[in-house]
Amino acid sequence: MGRKRTLRPSRRSWQWRCRRRISRRHKATRLGSRQMSAFASHSANANYLPPSAQLMQLSLGHYAARCLHIVANAGIADHIDDTPRTSAAIAADAKVNADAVHRILRLLAMHGLFEYEAGGWRHTPASELLRSDHPMSMRAFAAMIGDPMNWQALAVLEHSLRTGAPAAEQVHRGGIWGYYAEHPELARQFDAAMTGKSHGDIQSLLQALDVKGVKTVADIAGGRGHLLRAILDAHPNINGILFDQPDVVANAIEHPRMTKIGGDFFKPGLPSADLYLLTNIIHDWADAESLSILKNLRASAPSGARLVVFELALPDGPEPHPAKTLDVLMLAITGGRERTAREYAALFTASGWAEAGVIPTQGPLALHMAQAA
Repeated sequence: MGRKRTLRPSRRSWQWRCRRRISRRHKATRLGSRQMSAFASHSANANYLPPSAQLMQLSLGHYAARCLHIVANAGIADHIDDTPRTSAAIAADAKVNADAVHRILRLLAMHGLFEYEAGGWRHTPASELLRSDHPMSMRAFAAMIGDPMNWQALAVLEHSLRTGAPAAEQVHRGGIWGYYAEHPELARQFDAAMTGKSHGDIQSLLQALDVKGVKTVADIAGGRGHLLRAILDAHPNINGILFDQPDVVANAIEHPRMTKIGGDFFKPGLPSADLYLLTNIIHDWADAESLSILKNLRASAPSGARLVVFELALPDGPEPHPAKTLDVLMLAITGGRERTAREYAALFTASGWAEAGVIPTQGPLALHMAQAA
């Protein structure tokens, strides 16, 4: 046989860009450190700032977030590459104002998004995720967090403070799900956002997930099936069940060992499986609804079946953690909440599952385990 030919990636491919970036990563790290040293030190330890400056910085924090939303929505990152581009060139391609885009990118650069060098802007590893063509793109997620429902709900968050009810209900009588039902283009963006977010979670779940003895895994509310497909590809002896609302599974991806079932997890009759997955689902719901979901699963689960709730693990202490931000988002938008490991264990016990521990991952999420005794 002849020598196997190795194809060289094109200069526009992500494989080529990643290889090219390796050779300059150390230099890029030094540049990023110089640009962000003051901000990073202040963020890491608030004692570097006087109390008045701490309050001012936090009071204005929503400006950076809003800049991220509109940059994602406008597709600015698609017009930036590894080679520095001027603000004028970016603005011409994106059809925005050159001075405004420069000032907005300058603010985002303080937070590690984009980098200014040699009179132009280029990507950082974080800002690359805002490109539409990135295989792990989070453009839709950033845009979705800034959509009218999410942004207007934040504006009336005081309603949640005073009542404990979702602020989103003040924006739309049907809450977020009713709003998306009436705005299908934003519903599609939400679906894309959840898919994009899942790409970043898949590897950490695969590395931690124990499938010993599993013949069938059911991904409950599994969306378009990206996570389940990754599990099936990694374990060729396992079959999968994708369970979600009928209109969702109707448009899900295909896999020869995946069975699609449309339904409602608030109703009895969920599929039988050896292993159940609930990925970023329970946090959408308050305790009463969460217990309903878990009880329905337990009623369908055969003896010995396992349950993995893949969610953030809210820490008990005061340390910074993304779950604390998302917990307030859930308060404002869905009426759900982020939970500690002990709170998940209590839900398992109350719904008839036997709590089976917590497996941490390399990221902020954890596998909260339970078993059908």
